[in-house]
Amino acid sequence: MPERTIHSIINGGLGNQLFQYAAGVYFAQAWQAKLRLYTPGDEGWTREYPRPYRLAVFNLPQQARPSGLLARVVRSQRYDRLPGGRLLLRILSGASVINEKDTHAFTPADQFPAPGRNVWMLGYWQAAGYAQMVADVLRQHLTYTTPATGRNEELLRQIAGQPNAVSLHIRRGDYQLVGGGHLLLPMNYYHLAIARLREQIPNPHFYVFSDDVAWARANLPTDYPTTFVDHNDQHHGFEDLRLMSACRHHIIANSSFSWWGAWLSKPDQGLTLAPAPWVPGRPVKPALYPPGWQIINYGS
Repeated sequence: MPERTIHSIINGGLGNQLFQYAAGVYFAQAWQAKLRLYTPGDEGWTREYPRPYRLAVFNLPQQARPSGLLARVVRSQRYDRLPGGRLLLRILSGASVINEKDTHAFTPADQFPAPGRNVWMLGYWQAAGYAQMVADVLRQHLTYTTPATGRNEELLRQIAGQPNAVSLHIRRGDYQLVGGGHLLLPMNYYHLAIARLREQIPNPHFYVFSDDVAWARANLPTDYPTTFVDHNDQHHGFEDLRLMSACRHHIIANSSFSWWGAWLSKPDQGLTLAPAPWVPGRPVKPALYPPGWQIINYGS
């Protein structure tokens, strides 16, 4: 019998790419298949915020390949415009397609149709369940191919010496440019999260990560030890992720990037505080949050 293959077209920023990889590992394990990764190229919401393939910094057993014709056809979903388009795609190429049913919902493998020989995944798969189901494997794969150097190495040593290091992430850059800024979290969330954390954690030292560090400096409270991490550019965001995951506690933004910064830290070691709703004014999506994370209901 031919080997079954899960095909995953990786796109979006590093956090999105990690969610897609986690879901791919989950489905490959559930369906006893190998996982093949594809990258669509350097793209993003805006020219200022490109989203190239970034998973090569990790020790993945797969090496991504450029998207060929079939990958581009699948990603375009143009076959859905034709009557019986998916059946035709399967007959001509042997490819079946699974789409996420909800970006922030965990859908077990047995709730999808029986997989064929070649299964293509489409979606962002931003639900904790996929990562939780294959956590041990993911933590082995998501180690870095190269050690930290320079300022990043210095900060890693500093964080290791802080018993209550807290990563705090503020995302503004591209969120200000999309939908009139409706993705931006209100500052009230950070005030509530900091207050909640300080009720439970003595002597925290905050490490602040942001794509707008100047704004963070001007707007965050400064009555506690704080280090603003501002030396890594957008091409070295994975270094910020490494530093985040070295912290014991986390106040994350509504960003898949800091979601993974918290998830990749030592499990069950500290507190993670996360915003709800994820998008201001939208319904809360419980499946997005791993067990044990504390949810901050900041209002809309």
